[in-house]
Amino acid sequence: MIDSFKPIYQAQIQNTKDTLTIKVDINIKRHDGKRYILSRDGKSLINNSLNSDNELSSNNSQILDGIAQVYFWKDELNQNNLTINELADKIDNRYNFVYKRFQLLNLSPTILKQITANTLSPLISLKNLYKAGKYLSWDKQHQYLDI
Repeated sequence: MIDSFKPIYQAQIQNTKDTLTIKVDINIKRHDGKRYILSRDGKSLINNSLNSDNELSSNNSQILDGIAQVYFWKDELNQNNLTINELADKIDNRYNFVYKRFQLLNLSPTILKQITANTLSPLISLKNLYKAGKYLSWDKQHQYLDI
């Protein structure tokens, strides 16, 4: 069974009498005070998105909360025929904050799928998604987020 295993990233293996040495090309990146181990092509080698209790990380939880919130607000706008100003007053939030959150509605289905499947890179923050949401082209969003 082990013979059929093919690693994604090739490693250099040196086997001596007492020691087994494995060398793998990696990058260590720091983001929001945390370190991430990435492959040469920038993909996470270790799934840091789950903590020890198998719960979503706080970053992914914030992203999911933001997405859920904006879709709820969208339904509020449509059902009650509100403007963004009226919605902001109703939910007791600033217009700028609400307007900024609405950029998340422009995210591509691929990005939304990665968020809900918890496969989005841990290096992508809610702030990055706001900026990606400014692009109406899904290809440009993917390019901006390196997806």
